[in-house]
Amino acid sequence: MRLCVAVRQLALAATLHAVPTAAQHPAPAATETLAGVPYGVPAGYVRVANLGDRATAVFHDSRTNTWVFVAILHQPEQRPRLIDTLVRRLGRRVLAANPDTLEWQAVPSYPMDEVEGFRLRLESVGGPRSMDISFRQFRPDGRDVLVGSVFVSSGAPDQCGETTSVPAAQAEAWVAASLLGRPAPEPVTISGVGETVLGASTPAPPAPAPAGDPEATRIQQVFASYMAALRDKQGAAAADLMTPAVLESHSDLRMLALHASPAEVRALPLAQRVAVLGLRLRYAGRLSAMTAHELFAAATTEGTQRYGDITLSAPVVRGNVADAVLVSGGRRTSSRVAFVRGPAGWRIDTLPTNASTGCLLRANMRRAGVSRYVENEIIPLMLQSTTGRTVSADIWQPLERVQPPR
Repeated sequence: MRLCVAVRQLALAATLHAVPTAAQHPAPAATETLAGVPYGVPAGYVRVANLGDRATAVFHDSRTNTWVFVAILHQPEQRPRLIDTLVRRLGRRVLAANPDTLEWQAVPSYPMDEVEGFRLRLESVGGPRSMDISFRQFRPDGRDVLVGSVFVSSGAPDQCGETTSVPAAQAEAWVAASLLGRPAPEPVTISGVGETVLGASTPAPPAPAPAGDPEATRIQQVFASYMAALRDKQGAAAADLMTPAVLESHSDLRMLALHASPAEVRALPLAQRVAVLGLRLRYAGRLSAMTAHELFAAATTEGTQRYGDITLSAPVVRGNVADAVLVSGGRRTSSRVAFVRGPAGWRIDTLPTNASTGCLLRANMRRAGVSRYVENEIIPLMLQSTTGRTVSADIWQPLERVQPPR
């Protein structure tokens, strides 16, 4: 099930954007309701009662050994704790592992739809098997709902999301479509995907937009504006060009910095741990009054990174989502940046790039001989070195002791 980046993206794009084949369209198992929100699940997925509660429903398909879930967010502030609860439950059940000892990293995921309000993909690392779990947030009829999928693969060091499951991705897309009142996506056949093969044919790789394509031109212009904002330290202008999912990820980091206990912070993936402690160090006196937009703007303005000649390759446009390779100094890099077209036009989704950077940080630490158990001693030293500020021992303590609503 190990895939190169290009094949993984092809499989995901084909699944989520409903590339049709001659396969028979599966029938929904049933229409379910959770906290008054109706949705459908594809045939073969059976509800696992002891993995859910009044706000969460989890379904398992024994044929493909994949799971899908739906979770209701009564308030956006609940999201970090809800994600933590689901990760712990599924880690205990799917991997038969102690949730307190599981290690996680955020891995690249790409936007599925212009109405996504939040997105996160995690994978466990360090064991003989790896669990991959994705979260996508939608708002049908004004209710915030998380939809996700889970699959298991053979563990590999530093794999950073290089496995995929077409059945899991397709089931996730099915549930999302049912929530949004859209037709269920057609089944997809992808060859060369190990245990996830659904057929013998492989869809042709998506081609970049032709020269002069107006949407590709608009995407290039948006990215050029973003880079200009970074170089000029115009944080608010840069934040204006971000997708809602990017800003919501900053909202979660803000909530964690304000309220997460030492144990909760130490359970986060490495990159998120660094980000949360960095927020506590930089914005301790004003974080509670900042919006996610203001937080993104401040981080952009206060950053010390220098931006050279960074441009884009020709974008691949798939309806209202797109992605392109970053080009630095005229050379194509291994990083891709995503774009989503909404009411305000094309916006930039930096989440895949951020996840890749986090994976690289973890891999570099391991190569330098820094084990998971030493990381928490290294992070304060890293922050002190990069900010020039003294890091006190209470940086692990929440900035506010009053907990958000559950």
